[in-house]
Amino acid sequence: MTNRVQGRVLWAAFLCAAFFGSPNVARAGITADPVGDFLATYPGPHNGDLDVVGAEVTFDGTKFVMHAILNGDVGTTVGAIYVLGFNRGAGTAGFGASLGLNGVLFDRVVVVTNIDTSSNTPGVTVTHSGHDLFASIPLSALPSTGFAPKDYTWNLWPRNPLLSLPPGTPGVAVITDFAPDNSNVRVASVPEPSTLALVLLGVPLAGIAHVRRRRRAAA
Repeated sequence: MTNRVQGRVLWAAFLCAAFFGSPNVARAGITADPVGDFLATYPGPHNGDLDVVGAEVTFDGTKFVMHAILNGDVGTTVGAIYVLGFNRGAGTAGFGASLGLNGVLFDRVVVVTNIDTSSNTPGVTVTHSGHDLFASIPLSALPSTGFAPKDYTWNLWPRNPLLSLPPGTPGVAVITDFAPDNSNVRVASVPEPSTLALVLLGVPLAGIAHVRRRRRAAA
């Protein structure tokens, strides 16, 4: 590799690193959750689709996208739902306090079903494939209660609402797992596709301009 070509590659790499390394455009990452960590208060079957082993929520400026990875195929448990709790700035522990989960804070929930890939929230689209469950949530469905949208935090918990419980059993007994266990995770900001396309287009152009400036300086 010549010094000129090497310089262009390094310059392009620098621009990519500068863009993706920006605190406002952090790259997303899956938050892992232990396999088989069903709540002790849950008396039902330990089906894989009721056990979250990884999840992430990204935000691109216009929508939030949830990606949950389960320990079994989505749809294994008839009637299972997935509740994504958001803290938009006014979150409280709510029912979580009764389970000793004071770290799970939320002031809005988006409920996703596994029956017809629907949601309780207008504008939400849901898809799934194998162990993976996705939900796209428009920003308009989650107006702020104090935080900037990029600072929202979340927690995900599956429920088995069709489980038959003995009389007097608390309703929270149908919750199977919290991911993560007793805390929230901040959404990860990612560039919108149009913005990313412009950046990818601009990188080689900026590299060419840099080389031309070096040529003029050397002339």
